[in-house]
Amino acid sequence: MKNKTKTRWGNQFGYILLPMYLKKENDPLEHVRRTKVMVDKKKLSLEAPFSYRLGALVMSLLGPKVNFGTQKI
Repeated sequence: MKNKTKTRWGNQFGYILLPMYLKKENDPLEHVRRTKVMVDKKKLSLEAPFSYRLGALVMSLLGPKVNFGTQKI
């Protein structure tokens, strides 16, 4: 492993939001097909890179030890 590589090391975390459909289908694979089409569209959108950058910004500004309202009094 070279010390001066230009690639980033470590875990990268991104997320996408998917709606859940609870409609019963006659074909059980119809849900899988619909979800695959939706995920393929979202992969081409800018949602994942923007959510990653927003998460990185929040972590750089607030840090990993910020507690968002889960403190017990």
